[in-house]
Amino acid sequence: MEYGLEIEGLCKSFSKSRFTLTDISFSIPYGSIVGFIGENGAGKTSTMGAILRTLHIYHFITIIWNTFTKKDSN
Repeated sequence: MEYGLEIEGLCKSFSKSRFTLTDISFSIPYGSIVGFIGENGAGKTSTMGAILRTLHIYHFITIIWNTFTKKDSN
């Protein structure tokens, strides 16, 4: 199976709070529609910020964006 997005080992802590994201890993197959659900403060926005590189990550993270190319049928 090919994935459109793969995240491995996402870790993030905030110095002004006790909140941490620890070892978040997941893969999303091509063509999937995905939603983040969870309680307030669960880390949904922090995870998206890390994926989009709008949030500075202090720990190692691997993000693989696979691009989908539509093949010509001719």
